[in-house]
Amino acid sequence: GLLKQNEIEVVIDTRSNPYSRYVDHFNRESLQSALEDEQLGYMYMGDVLGGRPSDKEFYDNEGYVLYSKVVKAEQFIFACDELIALAQSRRIALLCGEEDPSHCHRKLMIARSLHERDVSAFHIRGDGNVEKDLLPEPPLQLSLFNEQAPWRSAKPVQS
Repeated sequence: GLLKQNEIEVVIDTRSNPYSRYVDHFNRESLQSALEDEQLGYMYMGDVLGGRPSDKEFYDNEGYVLYSKVVKAEQFIFACDELIALAQSRRIALLCGEEDPSHCHRKLMIARSLHERDVSAFHIRGDGNVEKDLLPEPPLQLSLFNEQAPWRSAKPVQS
């Protein structure tokens, strides 16, 4: 209903692991079939846009995903180019497992990268509200040592 309400034509699945133990209708194949039944497109891009990359080089010692490295990877850049090109002709929605964008790689990594290319992102919330994505505000207080916090996932995803 939320997809139709927002005139979405194609869902881009950005989940690294597009399966659920609890709600199997969100498993990749089931979701794709259900969307196609509603004349909506489905594309899986979690292998390149997902929040849990398979390559260990994208993680720090604490298990956080280093978004600053992921966004420089050739496959990520190419995938963002694909998103932008597709959005020129179709209305797309990026899907992942988090409803709240403040904890989600859609906002923290993908939308931020799109902002750097002058592309706006919006978040369709579970209650039907649509929120424009805003870039994070700079810190109110500068670090004494001029250090920046690392650009990484909100929580560790590897142990």
